[in-house]
Amino acid sequence: MAAITHIFTIDLIAKRFGYHNDQIADIAYDQLKPEDGLIWVHDLDGKETIELSQDGIEALIEIIEDQYPQIAKQSQDNSPK
Repeated sequence: MAAITHIFTIDLIAKRFGYHNDQIADIAYDQLKPEDGLIWVHDLDGKETIELSQDGIEALIEIIEDQYPQIAKQSQDNSPK
């Protein structure tokens, strides 16, 4: 398995795919595991954030499209025409 060299914030993923960041953060937290590409980042101030590898992004998008079609639909409605 190749090493993870890049991780992406939930905010970046939400913006890139047109989702609301709180919704996809909840889905990632509830349904993804480290082996899926979920990474916890801990900061000095005690703040913890969820970030995803490329595999994590792909797993998250698949879950959204399969289990949360209303969220996927919002994404398509927000895409540039």
